[in-house]
Amino acid sequence: MEWFYSILFLIILLLCVAGAVYFFYRAIRLFIIRKIRRGVVYLILSLLLGFIVFFVISAVIGAREYSRRCLCGNNLKQITLFVKMYASDHQEMYSSTLNGLTGDYLKTGDKEVLVCPSSHHKSGALTNIHEWTDYAYVSGLTDGDPSGCVVAFCLPENHKGEGANVAFIGMCIQWYSCQPYKDSTGQHQPTFQELTNTPSLFYGTTDEAKLADLKKRTRIIYPKSCR
Repeated sequence: MEWFYSILFLIILLLCVAGAVYFFYRAIRLFIIRKIRRGVVYLILSLLLGFIVFFVISAVIGAREYSRRCLCGNNLKQITLFVKMYASDHQEMYSSTLNGLTGDYLKTGDKEVLVCPSSHHKSGALTNIHEWTDYAYVSGLTDGDPSGCVVAFCLPENHKGEGANVAFIGMCIQWYSCQPYKDSTGQHQPTFQELTNTPSLFYGTTDEAKLADLKKRTRIIYPKSCR
């Protein structure tokens, strides 16, 4: 049914554009023959239809990007689930790379979860995931680490620099904006840059000993395009 609604939207959009062009044309002709009042009416109608087209297109673009953000978050949730399945079979140790998930956990049919829908990139071979994936992965973690510790994340460049989804060990997926903002209670929320540059936020703990241990045994494996 999605194709039907897409065609219907395109038809309505084309009718609005055609109407705007027609009314503008009629307005110009009426101005030429000095029928100013009727010309103004047609001009207003053409401008009104033009604004409708603009706002509809803006709304559709925004809705599509929001949908892609949600799909990106679902991808990260799937990746975290694969990592936890791996840990259950390997004494709570997470895979050192995403390549380690292939075979028993990450199948050929699951490749698309490693590509952000907003990037429009193509998936590649499972033998070299970090060559083409859009997601960064934190290597060296275990299932016993803080639930608020980041395990994988998307990158802002995949979302036009607006922000990125982040996956935590506790299976929580959260969107972090690149711009400072406040929540509904007026509290400042950390930006994506603050999250990735502040160890206590990134690793989900303020314990100095745990932070030192996590920083020592973990490393972030970025996609090849970001190295």
